[in-house]
Amino acid sequence: MVEKEIASERSLRSAAEMEVKYETEKKELRISALEAEKRLLTLLGISGGAVLLLGLAALFLLWRWTVQKRQLAETRILQLEQEKRLIAAQALLDGETQERTRLARDLHDGLGSILAGAKLNFQEMKRGAQMDADTVQRYEIAVGLLDQSVREMRRVAHHLMPETLSGAGLKQSLADFCNSIPGATFNYYGDETRFDPKREAMLYRVAHELVTNALKHSGATHILVQIVKEANIIALTVQDNGSGFDPTNISKGMGLNNIRNRVAAFNGNLMVDAKPDVGTEVNVELRTAKPSTQSIMNYEL
Repeated sequence: MVEKEIASERSLRSAAEMEVKYETEKKELRISALEAEKRLLTLLGISGGAVLLLGLAALFLLWRWTVQKRQLAETRILQLEQEKRLIAAQALLDGETQERTRLARDLHDGLGSILAGAKLNFQEMKRGAQMDADTVQRYEIAVGLLDQSVREMRRVAHHLMPETLSGAGLKQSLADFCNSIPGATFNYYGDETRFDPKREAMLYRVAHELVTNALKHSGATHILVQIVKEANIIALTVQDNGSGFDPTNISKGMGLNNIRNRVAAFNGNLMVDAKPDVGTEVNVELRTAKPSTQSIMNYEL
């Protein structure tokens, strides 16, 4: 009986131990399953976050690419518009230069010859004619008017397109022009070698127009025209002691827009420093390279 009870107790104890062991293993399996599920969820979360980040990055890159493409397209459109304006401005300047040259030549060769012939005919008529004092006086007045007309014709032809510009160059042309203007002074600094004839013609016209503006609109008594030629830059300065003006309220009659267009056609910069009752200083800066229709984003008309 005792042995049976001991064996039964052992069986019960063994069964209890096996049950505890089973429950323990069952809990361990459940814990392992939960941990595996947690790891899976974590992996899925990380993977989903990575996919989301990659998607956002792809969308950002696509947006940046679209923006850059649009900016490049807008930039290209601006470049094409600038090139079109530059070509049109250069063509206009070339046409104006050719027309001025033609008019100056026609005045000098055509009208000048006619006036000279008229003077010779007057002189021939005087030799064989009997004239009283009043007729001689009127004759002298007529000949004087002819001489004055010849001088005026030559002055106009010279201002349209001076012969010295194509022969001696910009320096001599501006020196002659300033010598003909009371109170005007001309200075030249730097290399005296000739440069692009189109640039010389443009700079001469700009200087001529600025000096004319100073005389017409500001009542200046002293005008300084100066050119500084360096290795890669040509700088023109026209300064006067006139009445000046407000740069924010520039009169259309002063022609500064026309001058800006001339300078811009050669990729140049124009700066105006004017103060009322003090004077005006206009600076033009050009590079010595040939005129180009390549894009220049700081170009302004």
